[in-house]
Amino acid sequence: FHCLPHSLNSTSSSNLFNIITHQWAFGDGQSSSIDSTQHIYSNNGSYDIELIVQDQNGCFDTIIKTINSFERPNAEFTFNDTCQGLTNYLNSISSSNISSIKSYQWNLGNGQTATSAATQYIYPNTGTHNVSLIVEDQNACFDTISHTLEVFDRPVAGYTFNDTCLGLPNFMN
Repeated sequence: FHCLPHSLNSTSSSNLFNIITHQWAFGDGQSSSIDSTQHIYSNNGSYDIELIVQDQNGCFDTIIKTINSFERPNAEFTFNDTCQGLTNYLNSISSSNISSIKSYQWNLGNGQTATSAATQYIYPNTGTHNVSLIVEDQNACFDTISHTLEVFDRPVAGYTFNDTCLGLPNFMN
């Protein structure tokens, strides 16, 4: 299983036989004649990769193997900036067009982690936190997204007053 855009790094293991030509066919209309090659698949699907080699004596051999290439999931999450000491709710809204999400790995930007689709966390300190989410689908394809979350100081409510007599105004600051 491989995920898009899939980069195929292929090396012929036929060098023990004094191979003089390599011909790769990648199953998507593209080819190469380099012994060790790289190819990027842009679309989902199964591709038959064919390698034809010729040795110095004019003998040929062919091998065909199938590779499956899958679309990556789309990692995304919702969040709100919050105030110090209040709960922040992080919710994955990640999706996959061809599979389901099987794992979630959160980095909360301060050394803390979580592994559920939705998580709650109370940031003990103010500041900026780079929160990231890595999702993996059933095809072992990954995607990552990061957002910057801000934790603000909480205001402090307070006032002063003086005791007063009934019917007289009381001034509060």
